[in-house]
Amino acid sequence: MYTEQEAYRRLAEELIGSIQHGKLQQESIIPTEAALAKEMKMNRLAVRRTVQHFQMMGILEQDAEKNYRLTGNVTDRLQETLHIILLLKHISPEEVCQVRRMMDQEALRLAFARRDQLDLDALKHLLERIWYGNVLDSIEADEASHIWLMEASGNQLMKNIMQSVWAICSTQMNLLLADGTEELHQKQKLVHEQLYKSLLRGDLEMGLEAVQVHYDTIEACLNACREQQLSQSQPDVAASTEFTEGSVATG
Repeated sequence: MYTEQEAYRRLAEELIGSIQHGKLQQESIIPTEAALAKEMKMNRLAVRRTVQHFQMMGILEQDAEKNYRLTGNVTDRLQETLHIILLLKHISPEEVCQVRRMMDQEALRLAFARRDQLDLDALKHLLERIWYGNVLDSIEADEASHIWLMEASGNQLMKNIMQSVWAICSTQMNLLLADGTEELHQKQKLVHEQLYKSLLRGDLEMGLEAVQVHYDTIEACLNACREQQLSQSQPDVAASTEFTEGSVATG
């Protein structure tokens, strides 16, 4: 008889195989617990616990007739799980930028290969908001343009990972942009314009360069903020020395 762990693995493999061969699709009803137990020669209780575990993970959901279906919300559950994991790992803004840089580069390559299928007018509209909107509107459009790029890549997993990573310190990043200098805002505007033109003209290298400049600029701002915070937290060494020498002289 299979252990619960073995039952979990075998049932997972069965579901994956059925999906890969087209036997099961989103919203498909999976066989009953009794049928699965008989077909796979497994203990029915082990099957039930495995099915319930998949339900908790968001892979399966039970309908009004008590049938289990392959659910469509697994990507939402994945994003929530990733968000929690990353929070527990205490990811820094610098690490977030490193991950986002790599993912934006890969997303751009994938989007470039699908250029004929993309709605570049939507990206152009976001670019106009970045250029001509107020600071808050520009920041919202900036974030929306990154989401657009993930969707344009056609890779749902990358989109969910990117949103999970961004959720870790989006507030801090947005405050950084909101308090930034006019030079910073101008750089970001030009970067997004370059990204749009790279897809419009079919120049991948132009877009990849734009991504590099975008994150180089943000990381430079983060480094400057960190150095400023460190300098403010350190005691005034000169004042401390002067006090000590004065104390010795008068003593």
